[in-house]
Amino acid sequence: MLNLFDFLNSINKSNRKAAAALFYLTAGVVYFILFKNIIFSILLVFFTWFLVSEVIFAVQERRKEIIASQLAALAANMVIMLRSGHAIRQIINQSVLWAKQPLKKYLKNLSDELDTGIAFDPAMDNFSARCASKDASLITSALKINNRIGGNLIFVLDKITETLQENYKVKSNAKTLTLQARLSGNIIAAMPVAALSVMFLSMSSSISIFFQSRLGNIFLILGSVLEIAGILVIRKLLKTNL
Repeated sequence: MLNLFDFLNSINKSNRKAAAALFYLTAGVVYFILFKNIIFSILLVFFTWFLVSEVIFAVQERRKEIIASQLAALAANMVIMLRSGHAIRQIINQSVLWAKQPLKKYLKNLSDELDTGIAFDPAMDNFSARCASKDASLITSALKINNRIGGNLIFVLDKITETLQENYKVKSNAKTLTLQARLSGNIIAAMPVAALSVMFLSMSSSISIFFQSRLGNIFLILGSVLEIAGILVIRKLLKTNL
């Protein structure tokens, strides 16, 4: 599931937008064929976008959590190996052997770039970009500065390790505390759409007649606006608290 992020990240941004537009357009056509109502089809397209974006957001958050844990372990391991007299390039090469995915892949790319003669700073920048993590930027910045001007790298990485571990604990606790609220928000957002879909399918004749009338369309538009507003507000509140 974590490979979904790397797959999406490998696709050109314009191609992603085109593929998403085609997907939601196709979904809208399918919904219209099923329910014969353009307003309800638009609501279902929006709700589909909400579900898909929530899945992608969950994958990204899970990946960030794993990467944060692995980078904290990497920084701690660097401190230990530096004290044992190993050089940074040796540490990177050996870290590939024990690291797990997805960090293992990024370290392997970094190791290959350094072995092929790419300069240290650009290779570190590429590693940070692949990780797409502030924690990776913090580690690579320390390594780049030390590579340029020297200094007590063990002391710096030791402090970075403490910071990364503390940040990981805080984020994990915050995620646990808000889990029930996030699940409740998603269930509340799904209930009206699910109930109306069941009504459309089980009582298609009477429901279709009602929503084909002017009064029915007014109610459906008002309900759709309130549903969309509720989803956006709940989503904003939950992501603000994360």
